[in-house]
Amino acid sequence: MDTFCPLLVVAEAVAWLKELDWPDKCAGPKCQWWHKCRRPDQCPKCGNFGTPNNTAGYNCLTPDCGRFFANGDHIEEEKL
Repeated sequence: MDTFCPLLVVAEAVAWLKELDWPDKCAGPKCQWWHKCRRPDQCPKCGNFGTPNNTAGYNCLTPDCGRFFANGDHIEEEKL
């Protein structure tokens, strides 16, 4: 995923972390640092990139996720 991960930067700087089977790519929403590393247009649930919504936030490309704000908060759909 196209994010900035400080954990991966540390892993690359400290070679022995690679010997401990440190992951070599972003873990996305499964990572405890995801809220700090994800891009504003990445879905906080699945990590896919969203498309800007003309009213507020982003629409996730995964239909099950719905909409979200840049800060990672999920937008609840209004029920009729």
